[in-house]
Amino acid sequence: MAVTPEQLRDAARRADIDRPEVERRFCASRTYYAAYHKCLPIAQRQGMFADAGGRHAEVIEALTRSRESKLRSIGHMLKQCRNARVKADYRIGEDFTLSDAAMMRSQCERIWTTAEAFDQAAGT
Repeated sequence: MAVTPEQLRDAARRADIDRPEVERRFCASRTYYAAYHKCLPIAQRQGMFADAGGRHAEVIEALTRSRESKLRSIGHMLKQCRNARVKADYRIGEDFTLSDAAMMRSQCERIWTTAEAFDQAAGT
């Protein structure tokens, strides 16, 4: 069965970031992928990026270069989240703090809200 961006977001919301660091890292990873998969169709509909598989850096770059301020904002937030996700997933020798995880959750919610507002304004 396929997984939706909403399901990834909901799983990240359920993660208890006050518990061990591994939970914070899990939360960061799921949060990022939820936000990325929420943004990918927007970039595709805008003709910014056609590859359905996506390439994270290219999608982020396309969004940050958009003429639409909401899309630029989403791109910058997504870039910040990707950097934190890289820390969570690949830099396991570095502490991934409660502050790092809280920032990811906050940014994901902002990305989600902005993306939904953009979709509603566009009638999609």
